[in-house]
Amino acid sequence: MKQSLRARLRADDPEAFRQLYQELGQVIYAHAYRATGDWSAAEDAVSLTFLEVWRLRERLEQGDESLRPWVYGIATNVLRNRGRAARKHQQTLTRFPTPETVPDIADEVAARIDDSERLAAARAAVARLRRGDRDVYTYPGRSPGGPWAADLGGSKIPDRVKLRRRGWCAPGQPAWCQLPGRRACPSGQVPAGG
Repeated sequence: MKQSLRARLRADDPEAFRQLYQELGQVIYAHAYRATGDWSAAEDAVSLTFLEVWRLRERLEQGDESLRPWVYGIATNVLRNRGRAARKHQQTLTRFPTPETVPDIADEVAARIDDSERLAAARAAVARLRRGDRDVYTYPGRSPGGPWAADLGGSKIPDRVKLRRRGWCAPGQPAWCQLPGRRACPSGQVPAGG
C-alpha cells in the first residue's frame, strides 16, 4: 500500500519533501510576492516557509488531506513575523538621532584650486605694473584688488593718498574723476568702499 505524502513527510522522507516543494514552491512564492511586493523578500519567505515545514513535520497530524492549507498557514506566519521584525527594526531606528549630513568638500577644493589659479594670474598681471601703480592696486583695503590684495604684497599707505599721488580719481569722491588732468582708475572703475 502506498503511503500518503503526509505520512512520508512525517517519516522524514526527503523525497516527500522534494515533491511537496515542487508542488507548492511557486504557489507560496506568488503568495509571498503579493504580500511583500518584493521578489527578493518573497524568495526569502519561501525559503523560511519550507525550512519551517521541515522543522515542524513531526507535528503534522495523520490523514490524507492536502498539505496546502498547512503550508499556506506557515507561509502566512513567516510573512507576519517578517513584517513584525521590519516594524520593530524601523521603530528602533527612529529612536536613534539622525546622523548629520557631512558636506561634500569636492566643490570647495575645486573652488580653492580655481582661486589659486586666478591669484597666480593676478600676481603676474600686477607684477607687470609700475611700482606706484602696483601699490595702488594691491593696497589691502578698499582697492580693486579685493580680497587678494593682501596676498599680492600691498603696502600700508592709504589708497586715497595713493590715488591722489598717481592722479587718479579718489574712492568715494566721484568729482575727482571729472576734474581736468585726472585719469580714470587703472581697473576702469572707482574702488569700492571709499
